[in-house]
Amino acid sequence: MTKQETKKTLVFIQKLVNKRSPAIITPNTLLFEDGHLDSMNILDVVGYIEEKIQRKLTDEELVMKNFQSVSTIERTFFQT
Repeated sequence: MTKQETKKTLVFIQKLVNKRSPAIITPNTLLFEDGHLDSMNILDVVGYIEEKIQRKLTDEELVMKNFQSVSTIERTFFQT
């Protein structure tokens, strides 16, 4: 993932977070553990990832450890 793609992912997740409460999201912010996103938001995040990588995520990929932070999402889904 390029820096520009990382920034786009950060912006997307920041918009989701701002619907709940104002917070600054960095690449290493713990998205779920710190309460920034919840089980409803994960559907939006999964949809965003699937759109970007142009495929459906597998059941094995749909585990919380893969969505801990933007950095984790980047490493798991966008680095080839």
